Amino acid sequence: MNATTPHHLDTVRTRVLAMPMAQTLELAFDALAPGEVTLSAPIQPSWCFAPGQLQATAMFALADFAAVSAAATLLGTARNFGPR
Repeated sequence: MNATTPHHLDTVRTRVLAMPMAQTLELAFDALAPGEVTLSAPIQPSWCFAPGQLQATAMFALADFAAVSAAATLLGTARNFGPR
């Protein structure tokens, strides 16, 4: 396995944020390190079934993006990860 480099981490971030769903969710990387990712997204009223009550689907998507991104940081290369 190749070592994770700052360039690789930037590639993971760039490719994730290029994905249409990541753009729809308005994802932001709050932290990105080998094997560790913290993401955030603003709460959209259209994702709530009642004021202040977020539908779980948005949270599942956020968790999925975080998990896949964290895994991608450990791959050593990003050649087959996400849009280019």
